[in-house]
Amino acid sequence: MWCFNLSEKQKVYKNFIAFNICFILIFACFNVIAMIASVLNQDGSLGNGSQAIINGVTFLTGLVWPQVFIELIGFKFTLALAETCYLLFFVANTFPSWATLVPGSIFAGFGNSLSWPTLGIYFTILSKKYSQINNIPFVNAQTLLFGIFGFIFFLNYILGSIWIGTILEIEDLPLNSSYDYSQSCGLNNCPLTPLPEATSNPTLSSVYVLCGVINGACFLSIIIALLFVDDLKYDENLNPIQRGKIDFEKI
Repeated sequence: MWCFNLSEKQKVYKNFIAFNICFILIFACFNVIAMIASVLNQDGSLGNGSQAIINGVTFLTGLVWPQVFIELIGFKFTLALAETCYLLFFVANTFPSWATLVPGSIFAGFGNSLSWPTLGIYFTILSKKYSQINNIPFVNAQTLLFGIFGFIFFLNYILGSIWIGTILEIEDLPLNSSYDYSQSCGLNNCPLTPLPEATSNPTLSSVYVLCGVINGACFLSIIIALLFVDDLKYDENLNPIQRGKIDFEKI
C-alpha cells in the first residue's frame, strides 16, 4: 500500500524508515511514562506492580504468540496490534489506578512480546532483500540495518525528554536558607536523609496535556504502520508464504 511505483530498493528504505519511526514514537511514549511514574501514580507500589506485570506477561506470551500472529495476520497488522496494546497501556496511565493499570499492563506486556520479534524477523527479511539488491553479503546488510536502527532508536529518549521539558509546568522553589546543606553533601551524603524540595510538582493540566501527546503519538504510530509498512509475504529465506494458516507443530 502507498508504494507509488517505488523500486525494490526504495521499498526497502521506506519500510525501514517507517518501522524506525513507529518504534521511536512508541518507546518515547513508554519511557516518558516510566520517567513520570511518580507523578502519575500516587500509590508508590502501583508503578512497581505495573512493571512486574509487563515483564511477566512479556516473558509468558513471548514464547509462542509472536510467531502465531505473524503467521495469521502478517507483519503489518502484528505491528499495529502491538502498538494498539501499548496505546491501551498509555490510556490507562492517564487515569492510573489498580483497576486500569493491571489490564493496561497486561496489554503492554503482550505488545512487548509482539513488537520486538516482529521487528527482528522483518529486518532480517529486509536485510536479505538489501543484500541481493546491492550485491553485498547478507551479514553486512544485516549489520548495517540493525546498527542504524540501534543508533536511531535512542532518539526516543531525546524526544521523550523534550516532551517532558516543554510540556510539564515545573517551577524552581526558593532554597531553604535555614537548612545546612553541608550536612547532607559529599562525605555526609546519605540517601535516607530527606532534603527540601527543589522543584514544585507539575500542574495537573500539564500532566494531562503530556498524556494527550503520548496517546496522540502512539495513535500516529499505528497510522504510520498501517499506511507505510508493507506486509512482506515471504519468510527469512525469501520463500513465498501464505497468511491465515498456522502449523501447530511449529507452535
